[in-house]
Amino acid sequence: MKASLQPKEAQIEAQKEKLLELEGEFEKRVKLMNDKGEKLTKYKAKITQLQMDFVKQQQTTEDKYKIVLKFAQDVYKIVQTRDDKAYKHGLMQLNQNYVMSEAAYTETGKKKDVEQIEQLDRMLRQQERYIATLKINAIKREERDKNEIVKKTKENTYLVEELNNTKLEHKKLEKDNLDLL
Repeated sequence: MKASLQPKEAQIEAQKEKLLELEGEFEKRVKLMNDKGEKLTKYKAKITQLQMDFVKQQQTTEDKYKIVLKFAQDVYKIVQTRDDKAYKHGLMQLNQNYVMSEAAYTETGKKKDVEQIEQLDRMLRQQERYIATLKINAIKREERDKNEIVKKTKENTYLVEELNNTKLEHKKLEKDNLDLL
């Protein structure tokens, strides 16, 4: 009778080892999920920062648009002037207000306003695409990990039930064995 119990004990031990392996795998998955959660939090913080930068850039662009509009209004006023002295004075004032202040940009190595606005617009579109891609990837990754955890949990539940059934069968066989003796 002991000979017939030995294969069952071996199966129980094998099931215990499988269960321990699965528990280790589950812990790895939980750690991986936590790591991914931290990454997601970092990405969300980065998205928030990029959105704040975007708002700042929009404000800067709006300010520069106002400057361009004021320039157009000043030019219109000068062109409407019939007096040569006033015309010359207006041109000198335009030069002082817009051209000379523009020289400060070129001397410090910064790009001109139009180039800056175009570059900012390109960067903005690129960052918006990047943010959208990050959001999509994060959602997909989260769903995939949830499904995997559910699958592993079901598998673990099945194995635990199998182990419990094996234990019950083992106890029954031991009881039958004792009854036979």
